[in-house]
Amino acid sequence: TANAFVHKIPVQNLKSKRSRASLVSKPSKTRKIISPSLLYYARYDNLVSGVAEISIGSSIAVLWSEFAILATGCGPYDLPNWVERFTYQEVILASSFIIYKRIVDRKGLVRIGEEAYGSLNSFTNIQVQLAEWLSLIAVFGAFVAFSSQLVNGGQMDGLSGVDIATCSSIQDFKALSK
Repeated sequence: TANAFVHKIPVQNLKSKRSRASLVSKPSKTRKIISPSLLYYARYDNLVSGVAEISIGSSIAVLWSEFAILATGCGPYDLPNWVERFTYQEVILASSFIIYKRIVDRKGLVRIGEEAYGSLNSFTNIQVQLAEWLSLIAVFGAFVAFSSQLVNGGQMDGLSGVDIATCSSIQDFKALSK
């Protein structure tokens, strides 16, 4: 817990010329100082890391969907439609924000996160970079899958990229055959 890292330091010892390690090891009832190991840890690492993980998961689901569209002409049968819709919307929002910030501010997400929340853990920065690149790759993959459907003469309902009637009848047939 966080209390394990908090030590009480006498006020008179803070003004002495002793080393910082010797000050932290002497308990007292007058003043609390946080251990130096906790000062490196940013409190927003969990928030930034969690948002990056959601974006990574959504990008992977979109890439899976695009691969299924390229391979079969329909989305993945094991992925519920509401999940697929959510992941596409999340990737569109994330990639739009990324492209906007890159054009307007000329900054990547890691730099934006460090300016907003301070120094972040190196693993959190790796997650943010991975989320950034996967979402951009997913958007590019969506254009590839959509172009493939156009070239192959697929019947598409709106801009979904698939023939919804054909895909739903295939799903119903697979459900009946189980």
